[in-house]
Amino acid sequence: MTRTNPVFAISAALTAAFLASAAAAPEPGQAAPKPAPPAADVVVDVDGAQLTQPELDAMVRQTLRSKGMDRLPPDMLFRMKAELEPKMIAGFVSKVLLENDASRRGMKASRKEVDDAMSEIKANFPDPAAFAAILKQNDTTEAELRADIATDIRIKQVIAGCTSDLSKVSADDIRTFYEEEKANFKSDENVHARHILVAFAEGDSDQMKTEKKAVAEKIRKKIVDGSDFATVAQDHSDCPSSKAGGDLGTFGRGRMAPAFEKAAFSQKVDEIGPIVTTQFGHHIIQVLAHTPAATVPLKDVSDRISEYLASQRKEKAILDHIENLKKTAKIKYGDPQPKSSN
Repeated sequence: MTRTNPVFAISAALTAAFLASAAAAPEPGQAAPKPAPPAADVVVDVDGAQLTQPELDAMVRQTLRSKGMDRLPPDMLFRMKAELEPKMIAGFVSKVLLENDASRRGMKASRKEVDDAMSEIKANFPDPAAFAAILKQNDTTEAELRADIATDIRIKQVIAGCTSDLSKVSADDIRTFYEEEKANFKSDENVHARHILVAFAEGDSDQMKTEKKAVAEKIRKKIVDGSDFATVAQDHSDCPSSKAGGDLGTFGRGRMAPAFEKAAFSQKVDEIGPIVTTQFGHHIIQVLAHTPAATVPLKDVSDRISEYLASQRKEKAILDHIENLKKTAKIKYGDPQPKSSN
């Protein structure tokens, strides 16, 4: 199972970079230093970079608002906050550690890289006024956004250094994973079918249902005698699928009424089956295709497996690098210490 990557906020789309209200310390010369917060407000201190409770609260509110979840009932909001806070604290710690590592390594973000990222962000807004309004809404400036982008680029350079040799996955590793997880590469049996429905109405008597079956038999005979199924469905079917010539698309077991399913999965392809009765009415069914359950061949999923394994290895390399950085960092949590989000 994939673990939650504590660097989730670092590699997020740049269009959301300033919506996350990142609380990392500004680069030298980018902004005037803020007054030291009261000790009781500090959630975590990482080598002098502090995340305060008001900043964390703002990050949680922004995240909930961006997901349209800021108007949930109070009890649900409380639970969501309890889930989000540890992840955001872990993300802050990881970001500061990686940013400091980038500084030690002399990583730089070029003006062109920052300009390109800014252009990408601005392209998502209809005009400069809309962009400025979002900046104001998030209590930030274009200069602060540029600084955040530069930090993001420098951190990505560190991450790239940790993962540059992990993109290639051997054929043996792919095959081993495929064999171990073969149960997850099975395709279910399914059919592609269309039908014509002579529907029951509420309160239909047994006699009325019998009379409707006679109507269905006449419709079926027209098709057997050569009439086009789709045209007849459009003219006579009581199902909304009539607009598509009765086509129900492809479906697996457990989706249809039992009698309908039994017929659909037992009829020969292209056969016009006998009338089938369900609680909805009388059906004339034609199966257009029947695909048995099967294991997806390795060649069809090899690329996906390779991408997945490479992703898992890269994630582990990043997590391991962060854990190594923690060994030499001074990290002090507020009281109580948050639970790990890993």
